[in-house]
Amino acid sequence: MQPLIGRDTDIDALGLRLSEQRLVTIVGPGGIGKTTLARAITADKLTLFVELSGATPTDDFGDVVSRRLGFSGLAEMIEWVAGQPTVIVLDTCEHVVDGAAEVAMAVLDRAVGCSVLATSRVPLGVPEEHLYVLAPLAVEPVNGTGRLTDSPAVQLFVQRARDGGAPESALSDVAAIARLCRRLDGMPLAIELAAARARSMTPNEMLAHLEDGVEVLARRRFRGESRHRSLRATIDWSFNLLEPEGRVLFRKLAVFPGRFDAELVHRMIDPGAPLLHTADLLTGLVDHSLVAVEAGRRSSQFRLFDTTRAYAEERLEEAAERESTTQAYVNAVCQQAFVSAELSGDDWDTAAFASLVDRVDDYLAAARIALGDDEPQRAFGLLTVLWGVVPHAHCAEIAELGLAALERWPDPSMNQWPEVAATTATALRELGKQKDALALANDALRHAQNSALAKVMLHRILALLRRRSDPHAAADHARKVIEAASGAGLTANEREMRLFLAQVFASQGQIAESRAITAAVVTETNPSDLNHMFALLVEGMAGLVDDSDDAGGALGLALQLSEQAGYIFGVGASLRLLALRSLEHGDHRQAARQVLLLLDHVQSARNLGEQGMALLIGTAVLREAEHPDVDEILRLARGWSAAPVLDSGSLDDLAVPDSNVGRSIAPSRALQVCRAALTQVAPEGPAQRAAAGATMPEQRLAEPSTRNEKRQEARLERMGENWSATFGGRTTSLRHSKGLGDIAKLLSSPGREVHIFDLIGAGVVERPADVVADATAMDAYRNRIQELQEELREADEAGDIHKSERAQHELDALVEQLAAAAGIGGRTRRTSSTAERARSTVTKRIRAAIKKLATAHPELGRHLEVSISTGLFCSYNPEQPIAWVVRSDNAEPAG
Repeated sequence: MQPLIGRDTDIDALGLRLSEQRLVTIVGPGGIGKTTLARAITADKLTLFVELSGATPTDDFGDVVSRRLGFSGLAEMIEWVAGQPTVIVLDTCEHVVDGAAEVAMAVLDRAVGCSVLATSRVPLGVPEEHLYVLAPLAVEPVNGTGRLTDSPAVQLFVQRARDGGAPESALSDVAAIARLCRRLDGMPLAIELAAARARSMTPNEMLAHLEDGVEVLARRRFRGESRHRSLRATIDWSFNLLEPEGRVLFRKLAVFPGRFDAELVHRMIDPGAPLLHTADLLTGLVDHSLVAVEAGRRSSQFRLFDTTRAYAEERLEEAAERESTTQAYVNAVCQQAFVSAELSGDDWDTAAFASLVDRVDDYLAAARIALGDDEPQRAFGLLTVLWGVVPHAHCAEIAELGLAALERWPDPSMNQWPEVAATTATALRELGKQKDALALANDALRHAQNSALAKVMLHRILALLRRRSDPHAAADHARKVIEAASGAGLTANEREMRLFLAQVFASQGQIAESRAITAAVVTETNPSDLNHMFALLVEGMAGLVDDSDDAGGALGLALQLSEQAGYIFGVGASLRLLALRSLEHGDHRQAARQVLLLLDHVQSARNLGEQGMALLIGTAVLREAEHPDVDEILRLARGWSAAPVLDSGSLDDLAVPDSNVGRSIAPSRALQVCRAALTQVAPEGPAQRAAAGATMPEQRLAEPSTRNEKRQEARLERMGENWSATFGGRTTSLRHSKGLGDIAKLLSSPGREVHIFDLIGAGVVERPADVVADATAMDAYRNRIQELQEELREADEAGDIHKSERAQHELDALVEQLAAAAGIGGRTRRTSSTAERARSTVTKRIRAAIKKLATAHPELGRHLEVSISTGLFCSYNPEQPIAWVVRSDNAEPAG
């Protein structure tokens, strides 16, 4: 995500508005940056983001929103968010205002603590709505007193033109650039599209083209349809500058639901041509700012802007190519999915896994389209491939599609029908529908004799379903998987079930047999294989059973590898077992930290079964720590209808149902109470991830070293007013800030706690608290705020965006000052101590610097987020030792 230019005031004001109101709508014309601002303002919050550009007014909106978020329905989604500080972002609502308003009202009425942030060209029109009018970027007057280079609109044009390879000579006429930006009314999308031409056209030439050919782009834009015409003209201009092949490709990209890669586009449009040709066409669209590009885990990821997608769809309809393109898209997705499935028989490498997860939106979209076919081949094939996604995401959606396919084609003798049943049963199990999953799997198994893969899939799910109720039957199913997988060359599946048997052996005290299996699989695989991580988990589980010192090392390494691979099951299982190990060793604080990390993990995964296990383990920690609220939390845990059966027999007494079973307990409420209690046990919280892990044996650390070779060079260097940061083989540059200076000091001394006064450059000077504002001042604040609110209402009704902007800026500033001066209930607040003010200042500037780094360099931002802790003392504690070189101007290396 590129850094926002000229939106600092908007970020601060909107952040304040969102902290005070539960429904805020960012309104403004298309292309002004509403979505980008919404993503920026919610980047550090628990957020559910729903893009509605593909929705229609006739859709069931509760169903659309909830399913796009991975829930089975609106009721389940509201149950999940109720009671926790979640922000639901409804993006691009203007064409479906009524449906978006209904969903927003349902969330506000039934999910206390949850907020809604909407983006739309028009208000939703509900009583609780608070509008934030997003203005165009400011353009300083050409003959004014301000510096043109300080204009956000000019800065945006210059930055994007440089990104596109424009020569510096084309950017020297700042006055012409300012005139062009003013002609474009400071609209970010229009400016970016113009900047894309700066490599071959000067600003004055662009102005001439606007005068001679695309006059509508130069007209003053008003609310509604006129703004749409202006943006359409901007897109039309770029579209007409494309070569014929580029135009054809652009309109066909409208069928993609989200991000896509060059390989999939190539399969869709011309698989017989060289892949490089397709890549060149995509690059041309990027150059014209019609397609955005981002760095993905495997390859570059492309996407259409929201406004350009609508334009591309119109062009596709005009060319009468929608049906043929849609079918070509489904065929391309199927080919890509089936090839990926064929390549994953010997191992489950993290690269193949990442590929599957990255492409899941396309697989789901294509499967929905294929359900309308007369033949089931494509739908069945895609659902079979989606079996690999089930434990990680989209369980509800996959279960829905699977059940629909089985109902559409109910004949179990059809090719791949048993495989689809197995995928569906696996998804049902993840949703906690054990009986339905068991019945479907048993029924399908009778028809799976001619497919080795179906037998593998069905015996596997039956083994998982029967593991606790009948371990002997579960082991028998596992052996049948091993037999079928070995005969069909499905090596990865065969290894997985060998490890399943090792789990069964460990749970029954047969440690030697369990370790013999895990040792063999570790030897057979490399650290990037998911079965390698699974083997470490089973080894750690065996170590828990016989209290081996090696358990922590195996589990710590499993956690490290799973996090790097994005292996959701591995992360959750590692944290569960690490918490149990700490609990058995009597280290309640360590166990509490690990469960807090686990709660973060399961809440982001939104898997009710995983959440239930985390809740029960957290309850066990609180019981051993003799927390006063443990009885209430245990009651919530037992009353939660989704509470699962745990892997570890040590918590059986917690999992035994009592008279509360059958009551529907809101998961978010139970998890919220548990989290608050655990934070009391471990007051410092989960910030230091290394402290919550386990010490890993030296020989194990050597195994995945090749995964981190790109991190060997890490540098943070200040050169004048800029900092250069190198991490993970990538370098980025940022303007100097005090927060970056603080980070440099922490990186110079990893592991050392630094007092805030050593960072802020002040001694410890305490003074009596002072009153910030008296009653007279408070009344003046409130009176002026009421006047500004009335001015805002009048401006919005009149469509006067400039008057609205002026009033809004003054209102935001006054509210911020009033919030700083008032305490709970409007009581006069007194200033805190010097230490508290310093702590707050340092924390804010460090976190702000990390946020900016994350925008420019996501990998470095994530690393610093989990490695730097703030408070009265601040420190840098990386998960692995990293040799930083830190320099400031001409100083000697600091670390």
